Amino acid sequence: MAFQNPIGPQPDTQRMVQSVHTFADSFSEGLTKLSNIPATAQGNALQDTLTQTLTQITQLNARMDRMEAQLNALITHVSTK
Repeated sequence: MAFQNPIGPQPDTQRMVQSVHTFADSFSEGLTKLSNIPATAQGNALQDTLTQTLTQITQLNARMDRMEAQLNALITHVSTK
């Protein structure tokens, strides 16, 4: 009769090591395909700069609208005298 392990079947350690090596190789190959990570960071910086620029343009538009309203009020005031 063959020896039976009282705590049940045990995993094949060689197969586990092989699986870990296969995963590590696949993972490192995947990382090399992500060489455009700096481009993503640069894209985020560009997007932040564009957002800031659009905010400034919006603020300038609001300021121009206020100035136009003040000018129109002044024109109305001068033309009624």
